[in-house]
Amino acid sequence: MTESDSNSILVVDDIEENCDLLELKLKRNGYQVSIANNGQEALDTLAEKHIDLLLLDITMPVMDGVDVLKRIKQDEKYSKIPIIMLTAAGEPKTVLKCLRLGAMGYVTKPSDMDEVLKTIANCLQES
Repeated sequence: MTESDSNSILVVDDIEENCDLLELKLKRNGYQVSIANNGQEALDTLAEKHIDLLLLDITMPVMDGVDVLKRIKQDEKYSKIPIIMLTAAGEPKTVLKCLRLGAMGYVTKPSDMDEVLKTIANCLQES
């Protein structure tokens, strides 16, 4: 049994292929995975399930990742959950804003899975 066996990750991305790839790779590495396709679904999932970490896309319809991050960090119930932002190349100002708002890190899409797994492990270890 690895450390990741008990960790539940919520992947929030509006692109189904990104969710499918992350879900497959994370499950293969022992993580429990939930999927949300937009920010509101992410907040709804947090209210329903125990989540240890979020992989949160910045650019999404309904509610973008920055707004989701703000809401989570302002809610005492969820504010300690580590959040890793998923970002497309070319969004450095937004990434900096997310880090200032409390995100623990970021990975650039398309994601290098080794980088994603390392970043997740580091964030879970720190939290």
